[in-house]
Amino acid sequence: MKHTVREVKLKNGAKGLVINIPNTSVVNLLCGFNSGNLFCDPVKYPELSHVMEHVMLGANKKYSTRIEFEAEIEKNGAYSNAFTSDYFNTYEYEAADFESLHIADLLATQISTPKFLAGEVKTEIGNVKEELNGYLSDYGRIAYDQLLKQTLGRPTYEDSLATLDAISADVAKNYYRKTHTAQNMRFIFAGAMGKADRMIKQFEQNSLDLPTGKRLEIPKVFPKHLTSPVVIPKEIPQIYYYFFQYCPELSFSDEVIMAILSVVLTGRYKSRILGEARERGLAYGVFSSSSNHVGYAAFNVNFFATPANIEELFKLIARELRAVKSGELTQTEVDEAKQLLLGRRLRSYKTPSDLINWYYYHYLTHSRIEDFDDANQDLKKVTLKDVTRVAQHLLKTPKWGLALAGAVDSKLASKLHKTLAGIWH
Repeated sequence: MKHTVREVKLKNGAKGLVINIPNTSVVNLLCGFNSGNLFCDPVKYPELSHVMEHVMLGANKKYSTRIEFEAEIEKNGAYSNAFTSDYFNTYEYEAADFESLHIADLLATQISTPKFLAGEVKTEIGNVKEELNGYLSDYGRIAYDQLLKQTLGRPTYEDSLATLDAISADVAKNYYRKTHTAQNMRFIFAGAMGKADRMIKQFEQNSLDLPTGKRLEIPKVFPKHLTSPVVIPKEIPQIYYYFFQYCPELSFSDEVIMAILSVVLTGRYKSRILGEARERGLAYGVFSSSSNHVGYAAFNVNFFATPANIEELFKLIARELRAVKSGELTQTEVDEAKQLLLGRRLRSYKTPSDLINWYYYHYLTHSRIEDFDDANQDLKKVTLKDVTRVAQHLLKTPKWGLALAGAVDSKLASKLHKTLAGIWH
């Protein structure tokens, strides 16, 4: 999608991107702060950032209740939402282009003048409880949740639920004051930016209540290797699994190579693991993905299988990861994966919202502008040697964990764990 990107800096120290996309009728705005889960006390207040994010859409300096504020956002059909991750709180809006100035004002009001009314904080704690309880019947999430506890020391959903009532309006407001500062803010505005200069000026003027503050550094965390599987017995007919292999943090240029590796292994029907699993009737699906965090990178394989098939499926997973580690990829596999990934990118990034999703992570994490067109050219230049190098870097030493949730006992879990350990033997 044709677009141009420029960076702007406000007088208060906040930085942002303006993405100009000609001939579009919508505008998307995103604002983020380094204030996610990793910035919270993991024992006392693991969900503090999450609760704060919920309350931020409530009463503020201009609107006395959440209902009033939501009504003002929605009166012309605009959409708003917010998300909490390990690193960020992000607040986003989508609106018709004709009300772009108004929506920019509402975003500035939301982030700079929340009231944190005691009643709204209590209500949102109740909503967060409902959200977390809903995850307890998602067995894939449960496996992942327990794996993160064992490898990274993260609190589980149950741990978090037990601490929510300790969050008061004052606790939430103090966390907001600590984290929501101008220097700690990054924003992205995308659309037909004919009014960009006016939007930025108004956004800056309406954000004056934010203190200057400082840019908060994302904490580095390092996972530990697990010598035994994490087992979560559940009375269901499947076994959900999460296998994670960790390695030192990758360079920016190596991130796309990990994505190519994922396509080769599970990204299409012809891929090494998914294709054979489907052809043999071992699994309906097998997923994999990669991530490059602050401090480490990770590659995972996950989904579910029945007890009757999971041993053969794990043998297949181990065999193909061992083959990749041994340098057995082919030029054809890599070329086809590159072409598939390029086509998916061009198909996926077609709206202002899509383009924000492309730029926001690197910009919020590293203040890096990952040009879309340049990234596609870099993708085309990846070689078989590059993919082999990254795969061997990833799998050089065993640093991994496995979680299993479902119809699994300790004996089967040990067999599956031993099978994956064979990747390095």
